[in-house]
Amino acid sequence: AYEITYGDWSSDVCSSDLETMLWQGGVVLGKAADTQGLPIPWAPAFESVAIPGHVDKRIDLDGVSRYIYPYLGDVPNLGIALVQMYLSNLNHTVSTTTDFTASFLNPSAFGEKLWVNWPGPANSAQHYSFAAVLEGTVPPAALHNKILIIGTDLTGVDVLQTPFDQQVPTSGVYLHAAIVSNLLQNNDRSEEHTS
Repeated sequence: AYEITYGDWSSDVCSSDLETMLWQGGVVLGKAADTQGLPIPWAPAFESVAIPGHVDKRIDLDGVSRYIYPYLGDVPNLGIALVQMYLSNLNHTVSTTTDFTASFLNPSAFGEKLWVNWPGPANSAQHYSFAAVLEGTVPPAALHNKILIIGTDLTGVDVLQTPFDQQVPTSGVYLHAAIVSNLLQNNDRSEEHTS
C-alpha cells in the first residue's frame, strides 16, 4: 500500500484534477464518526461517486493502536473498503471462477475486532507527495495496480503510535495501510486473540 502525502501541495495543482479522480470511480473516502460512534454524513456529491470507509482507530492505555473495529454499523473500515474495491476491480479484469470479494462484503466475515499485524515502522512504507503524483513526476509504473492511500503526514495531525513508532509517532493513514497489507497477505493477528 502507498501513502500519498500532500504536505508540499502547490497552487499549480488544479482542483479539476481532484474532481476527475472522484468521477472516474474506484474511490474510497474516509468517513469520520461523531462522539457516539455514528458515521458523520458526507456532502451529497460524494455519496454517488465514492465508497465510504470509517477511519475510527482504537488506542490502548499505553497509547498504541493494536486493533480496529472492522465495521461501524454498515460502514467498513477504510482498509477493508479499499481491499473490497481492489478485489471488486480484480473480479472485473481477471477471468476466473473465484469471486474474490465474497468474504469481504459480509460484516460477519470479521470478528468484533481486527488485530493489526504491524508490518514495520511507518517510514519503511513507500511514500509519495500527492502534488508530485498530480504533477506527473512520480513514474506511472510506481502506481500501476497499487492501492493508493492519500493522507496527511503533518506533525501533530492524526497522530498514531504503533509498536514500531512510539517515540516518534506516525500518522493515522499508516493504520489503514497496515490493514490493507494484513488483508491482502492474510496475516492479521485476530487468530491470536480469539478465545
